[in-house]
Amino acid sequence: MSNIEQLNNMSMRDAYDWFMQTCTATRWCQLMSQSRPYGSIEQLIECAKQQWSKMQSTDYLEAFDGHPMIGDINSLREKYAATKALAGNEQSGTAVASDAVLKALQKANADYLDKHGFIFIICASGLSAETMLTALNDRVVNTTSDEEINAAKEQLKITLLRINKALDSSAASLNKTKGTSMNSLSSHVLDTTSGKPASKMKITLITSSSGQVESETDADGRCKDWGETIFTAGIYCLRFHCKEYLEATHGESFYPFVDINFEIKENGGHYHVPLLISPYGYNSYRGS
Repeated sequence: MSNIEQLNNMSMRDAYDWFMQTCTATRWCQLMSQSRPYGSIEQLIECAKQQWSKMQSTDYLEAFDGHPMIGDINSLREKYAATKALAGNEQSGTAVASDAVLKALQKANADYLDKHGFIFIICASGLSAETMLTALNDRVVNTTSDEEINAAKEQLKITLLRINKALDSSAASLNKTKGTSMNSLSSHVLDTTSGKPASKMKITLITSSSGQVESETDADGRCKDWGETIFTAGIYCLRFHCKEYLEATHGESFYPFVDINFEIKENGGHYHVPLLISPYGYNSYRGS
């Protein structure tokens, strides 16, 4: 039985609880439970978007209320404890932030809450604390009506990410029984001019379901940390930010960034997408 079939076969109450861990808006959870059965993950995701488009201000606020304030993951309210397992890595960017940045985040969040009446909502997966702080300072000056719309858009991104994570939890249990594994992705960047790995090059993974995830190559030019991304079948893009690295190492760069688009079709596979780069040329292939 697939993870979608498991969801389809749940009781109405169990399905409601399943959706509640992805979004705490009561009406949305009811509609999603009633909209079963789903024929595929894609259909489930599309339905989630459609039902969210029907929500109103009270629904938004109920969903926002299910989040911890950024930088304070342990403040998650006990009545929304079901979301904690899925929310645990969504704010991982705060884990390595300096005390000064965390204090600035705390103050900025308090200022935002005082002005708008709800906490700052952003899909924080893969974002650094500094990036979140910049976004918060940019948005706090908006009107409350505009911010409600902005926060609702971010809430949908978070919800879709959590749906994928919840489905992965079911799939992981099934795969353990069946002896199969989930898809995974890695990359390696080699500087062909110096013959050395390109370390500390920023890479952005762009997906249709969870948006963008920022990562960086290690000292060996390798990268395999994509946050909580679930690699289901679909088209993905790795954007290599070459300009900063090439200008720092060679003094010039023709390419500000390089996009490598690729498609995942199978389950239980490992995908390796290397990049060979120089100031005036690049190449890529499917590695192993």
